[in-house]
Amino acid sequence: MSARLSAHQNKVRLIAVFFCTVLLALTFQFYKAGFHREDASIASHAETLDESLFMGLRHATPSEIRSVLPDASGKLALIDFSSRLCHDCQRMAPVVSKLVPQHPELYFKKFDVLEDQKKAPAVFRVFKPVSVPMLVFVGPKGDIQNVLYNYQKPEIVASAIAQLERKSLPAAAPKTHNTAHRK
Repeated sequence: MSARLSAHQNKVRLIAVFFCTVLLALTFQFYKAGFHREDASIASHAETLDESLFMGLRHATPSEIRSVLPDASGKLALIDFSSRLCHDCQRMAPVVSKLVPQHPELYFKKFDVLEDQKKAPAVFRVFKPVSVPMLVFVGPKGDIQNVLYNYQKPEIVASAIAQLERKSLPAAAPKTHNTAHRK
């Protein structure tokens, strides 16, 4: 009798594990669908930074960013967090590698979350990325300007780079009219 009870218990456990797995998969899909939009740039239209920008990233201060990325100090920077095991990261790599050379003023640094955590622990302590791929756009003062999550089309990444460049341009000096007479 105990063997039959054991078989029944195993069947119940197997069914419970199956339903938990299905529930977990559905929850993950709904969660991921909330972030994967046509334009997943959360801060693309806001002048002030919205806290939702940092959902998958620690809100790092400019001084912290400058301390862990001293080469990026005073420059526009694009930080790419990815993983060699991530399908979306593999799709995103050619997009970024094609766009970055077109912007020589842009400091670019790529971190593989599996391999580089031991090589650059300070960077991971400051940013604490929880999802990949993640592109972090940093202004010349060391402040986070924008974050793109998941795979993005080349047009969206190019638009985010252009937006970063526009925000960092100094205000144009007003034109003065020359009052001298022409001969």
